[in-house]
Amino acid sequence: TGGPLSWEGSALGQPYFPGHIAAHEKTGALWVSGVVTHNDESVLGSAVSKDGGQTFTEAVISKPQRKDGFSPIFTGTTAVDSAGNGYATWSTYDKKGCDVYYAASTNGGKSWRDPVKVNTGPGCATFPWVTAGANGKIALAWYETPATKTADPGQLALRTLSGRTIYNGLELPLLAFQDEVADDAPWYLHVAAIRKAGAASPRIAEARVPTKTPVLLGPLDRELWDFLQLDIGPDGRVHVTYSDKYKDSAPQTWYVGTKGGPRLR
Repeated sequence: TGGPLSWEGSALGQPYFPGHIAAHEKTGALWVSGVVTHNDESVLGSAVSKDGGQTFTEAVISKPQRKDGFSPIFTGTTAVDSAGNGYATWSTYDKKGCDVYYAASTNGGKSWRDPVKVNTGPGCATFPWVTAGANGKIALAWYETPATKTADPGQLALRTLSGRTIYNGLELPLLAFQDEVADDAPWYLHVAAIRKAGAASPRIAEARVPTKTPVLLGPLDRELWDFLQLDIGPDGRVHVTYSDKYKDSAPQTWYVGTKGGPRLR
């Protein structure tokens, strides 16, 4: 059986959009996260089921940390570690840039701990994905540009008129910061390995992957095909697949894995 997930008793609109799901391998507990409306504002919400989707426990994960809201890609990507702790990640933006956050739940989704900012540099960090390994050990990957300014109004008007900035077939009158950067803004892949992820002071090892060139130049738009995932191998290493579209090349799928650093199994 199946049906739409509701939020606070209502399935109207698009609760939990885009609706990322994860399952605990041993217990089968299901975790879903996505954007919902709570007290007339958009927040990140979660729904957790321990009975195969018959009933769900709902909770608010976080409000957006920057005033313009949640970035439009991979909002609420979800993972569950071996101990059954849940994690959700997102990006939030305003006119000055974007940041990547994650939050943890250690009580089966009844509540969530305070959000943790993962990126460290200026500019825009967005497109986050999360995976989990052993108890309290997770990894995140995202795309990031050091650009802190948007393109000039003429460039933005031209993009809008040409239909270049499109999400799900809808041209947006107000775009996220990631789509407003200059045409020469370089984007890079970043990865973070995190231990004690559910603690008050998690241990975060974050770095830019040393690719020879940026993975993209210019506005993010949908140029990288919404494609970015990572996983943790049995040896605790982090494995990432991502898109690379440098200059005028077609998007290509690339792989990178960690050699050293903390092991997450």
